[in-house]
Amino acid sequence: MRTLTAPMSRPERPIPETPAPAADGEAVRSEVMAIRRVSSAALLGDTDRLIIEHQGRDYVLRRTANGKLILTA
Repeated sequence: MRTLTAPMSRPERPIPETPAPAADGEAVRSEVMAIRRVSSAALLGDTDRLIIEHQGRDYVLRRTANGKLILTA
């Protein structure tokens, strides 16, 4: 006989607040907005492969013929 259990619920994460406008009208940067954004073209340049070293291991970021990106160890 199988016993069914309810799935474990994930703890709720706080929703980031919308940054308040500064005195000059520009939004104040929040931690969420501070994530770096880099284009794949800036990373790969004219090549289709890039080796990324992370914690002593090499990973290959590759652009496929369909323009998708694949990261492999």
